[in-house]
Amino acid sequence: MSDTQLVKSFVAGDSNAFGAIVERHERHLFRAAQRYCRKPEDAQDILQEALLRASRNMHLYRAEASLGTWLHRLVLSIVGVKMLI
Repeated sequence: MSDTQLVKSFVAGDSNAFGAIVERHERHLFRAAQRYCRKPEDAQDILQEALLRASRNMHLYRAEASLGTWLHRLVLSIVGVKMLI
């Protein structure tokens, strides 16, 4: 199933679709977060926050970019906020 199909399924109420999205992208997103964190725990916190935001805002995903890019941008936005604190 493609990312776009998984997103549509999740938005329609299939919680298993989000699990598949997480499985497909979490390793890449964790590595992206690690690039900006000194501790793996901080990277994990950023990943969790990004996935929470993704689950709450998945209905806003428009498929103009790949889902991986959209999720990566969520990680980067959270990193940016944490760097300001």
